[in-house]
Amino acid sequence: MTQSVDESIDLVAWQGTFGFVITLAVVALLAVYVTRQWRRAWEARAAVDRDNALRDLAVKSLAAQQAQADEIAALRSELAAVKADTGGIHELLRSVS
Repeated sequence: MTQSVDESIDLVAWQGTFGFVITLAVVALLAVYVTRQWRRAWEARAAVDRDNALRDLAVKSLAAQQAQADEIAALRSELAAVKADTGGIHELLRSVS
């Protein structure tokens, strides 16, 4: 009878140990899963933020290119006016000589 009581106590102790190990494994797996999901969500938010920043940069770049093209067009028209005036001055000087 003493042997069966000792075996029962050992069995209960092993059951507790197995329960603890299984619970620890489940908690560890759950922690890994939650951490991976959190990281994926963080990476997705970072990708969206990066895409938005690149989109804003592209819009600013296009606006700057348009402004530069407008300025170049204005400079070309001013240069054409200066050339016309210079041509007029050359004609006046030739006629005076």
